[in-house]
Amino acid sequence: MTEQTNIEIKSIPIEEPTIAHDSSWATRLSRMVSWLLHPFVVPLYVVGFMLLADGYLSRLPANIKGYLAWVVLLYAAIVPMLSICFLRALGLLKNFGLHSQRSRVLPLLVGVISYVLCAVTLSDAAAVAVVRKFVVAAACCEFLALVVTPFWKISLHSICMGGVTAMFLLLNIAGAGQHFWALVVSVLLSGILGTARLHLGAHLPSQVAAGYFGGFFVAMLAIMYL
Repeated sequence: MTEQTNIEIKSIPIEEPTIAHDSSWATRLSRMVSWLLHPFVVPLYVVGFMLLADGYLSRLPANIKGYLAWVVLLYAAIVPMLSICFLRALGLLKNFGLHSQRSRVLPLLVGVISYVLCAVTLSDAAAVAVVRKFVVAAACCEFLALVVTPFWKISLHSICMGGVTAMFLLLNIAGAGQHFWALVVSVLLSGILGTARLHLGAHLPSQVAAGYFGGFFVAMLAIMYL
């Protein structure tokens, strides 16, 4: 006589963030912070600050500063945004929010290529080596996100802010300009942004923390050795 034993297999629930859809002031403020500190625009803030406030870069001729600003704007923001619009038009993206992991892969690949092209464009300009270093670090941070994203929804916002913090920290250590307050502001903004992303339910605390420290260390190694 054969006994059949019914074994109930319980699936282990996977912890996922819950997206906030309410219209409270905290949610609206968190959305505004997320847009103002979006990975598309933060590099523009950093390069703009260095061109206007950095002791060396601020003394460059206006035409060179304009060229640098245009190159970074083109590759860091315009090309990635146009690629998202193009992918959306082809039906490869369901929306412009890139909330799912799968929807982020192609835009991240475009981002890596864009930053590499930006670094190549600036490779002959020895006078702006610090900007090229920052762009290379950004490419490495994008590559980190590209590798991790298919398996885990790491925070892209946090990766970006981690890279910015590493940049200003190394500039302070090297004594290249007065960047102490820029470092302080980047740390404070990182905390504000992380809080906003958690409030919105876009990420889990582990995803925000991993993004920040991952971006920090990847950018630091890229700036030091590439």
